[in-house]
Amino acid sequence: MEGLGMTSRAVEKASKVQALLQSSGFYVSRHASSMLVMHFDRIVATLHVYDEECRLHVYRPWMSENREALEQLRTLLARLCSSVVEKTMPGDAGA
Repeated sequence: MEGLGMTSRAVEKASKVQALLQSSGFYVSRHASSMLVMHFDRIVATLHVYDEECRLHVYRPWMSENREALEQLRTLLARLCSSVVEKTMPGDAGA
């Protein structure tokens, strides 16, 4: 049952992150502490919230179109996440 407490803190933090992102114009679909983050019908990133860090997986194909949104996302995450680990994910923009 100890692990359950850690999980619920991550889910609680994820809920706060989701509310912040949505109030800033992002579309966010969340399941537990993992989220799909979109801006103007384009995937920006997936986000995974843990107790001690947030892991941001940036979707590469539309990085140039999403550059401003991505900077805003980074700034917003810095407010609630003590550490943000970022990774670029491959993908096919033509799909």
